[in-house]
Amino acid sequence: MKMIYFRFLLWTRVASWTAASLYAVWVSVSFYLGVKLIGLSASAALIFALVYRYIWGRTIYTGPVAEASAGRSI
Repeated sequence: MKMIYFRFLLWTRVASWTAASLYAVWVSVSFYLGVKLIGLSASAALIFALVYRYIWGRTIYTGPVAEASAGRSI
Protein backbone atom coordinates (compact mmCIF):
# COMPACT_ATOMS: atom_id res chain seq x y z
CA MET A 1 0.00 0.00 0.00
CA LYS A 2 2.88 2.35 0.76
CA MET A 3 4.31 1.77 -2.71
CA ILE A 4 1.03 2.72 -4.40
CA TYR A 5 0.80 5.88 -2.31
CA PHE A 6 4.42 6.74 -3.08
CA ARG A 7 3.84 6.28 -6.81
CA PHE A 8 0.72 8.43 -6.63
CA LEU A 9 2.68 11.22 -4.92
CA LEU A 10 5.50 10.90 -7.43
CA TRP A 11 3.18 11.11 -10.43
CA THR A 12 1.28 14.08 -9.01
CA ARG A 13 4.59 15.88 -8.48
CA VAL A 14 5.72 15.08 -12.01
CA ALA A 15 2.38 16.23 -13.43
CA SER A 16 2.58 19.44 -11.43
CA TRP A 17 6.14 20.17 -12.56
CA THR A 18 5.23 19.38 -16.18
CA ALA A 19 2.21 21.67 -16.10
CA ALA A 20 4.25 24.48 -14.56
CA SER A 21 6.98 24.02 -17.16
CA LEU A 22 4.53 24.04 -20.05
CA TYR A 23 2.86 27.15 -18.66
CA ALA A 24 6.23 28.91 -18.38
CA VAL A 25 7.15 27.90 -21.93
CA TRP A 26 3.80 29.11 -23.25
CA VAL A 27 4.11 32.48 -21.53
CA SER A 28 7.69 32.82 -22.77
CA VAL A 29 6.70 32.08 -26.37
CA SER A 30 3.79 34.52 -26.16
CA PHE A 31 6.14 37.14 -24.69
CA TYR A 32 8.59 36.62 -27.57
CA LEU A 33 5.79 36.93 -30.11
CA GLY A 34 4.59 40.12 -28.47
CA VAL A 35 8.03 41.73 -28.48
CA LYS A 36 9.45 40.56 -31.81
CA LEU A 37 6.47 40.12 -34.11
CA ILE A 38 4.00 42.68 -32.81
CA GLY A 39 6.58 45.17 -31.56
CA LEU A 40 5.23 45.70 -28.05
CA SER A 41 7.25 47.01 -25.12
CA ALA A 42 8.38 44.48 -22.52
CA SER A 43 5.63 45.28 -20.00
CA ALA A 44 2.93 45.31 -22.68
CA ALA A 45 4.26 42.04 -24.09
CA LEU A 46 4.10 40.41 -20.66
CA ILE A 47 0.48 41.50 -20.24
CA PHE A 48 -0.23 40.26 -23.77
CA ALA A 49 1.37 36.89 -22.97
CA LEU A 50 -0.63 36.39 -19.78
CA VAL A 51 -3.93 37.51 -21.30
CA TYR A 52 -3.35 35.41 -24.42
CA ARG A 53 -2.55 32.37 -22.26
CA TYR A 54 -5.68 32.97 -20.17
CA ILE A 55 -7.92 33.29 -23.23
CA TRP A 56 -6.35 30.25 -24.91
CA GLY A 57 -6.69 28.23 -21.71
CA ARG A 58 -10.34 29.18 -21.33
CA THR A 59 -11.20 28.16 -24.89
CA ILE A 60 -9.25 24.89 -24.89
CA TYR A 61 -10.54 23.65 -21.53
CA THR A 62 -14.27 23.88 -22.16
CA GLY A 63 -16.82 21.20 -22.74
CA PRO A 64 -17.78 18.02 -20.91
CA VAL A 65 -14.21 16.95 -20.11
CA ALA A 66 -13.47 20.26 -18.41
CA GLU A 67 -16.76 20.14 -16.57
CA ALA A 68 -16.04 16.63 -15.31
CA SER A 69 -12.47 17.46 -14.30
CA ALA A 70 -13.70 20.52 -12.42
CA GLY A 71 -16.02 18.30 -10.40
CA ARG A 72 -19.24 19.59 -11.90
CA SER A 73 -21.91 17.29 -13.23
CA ILE A 74 -22.30 17.01 -16.97
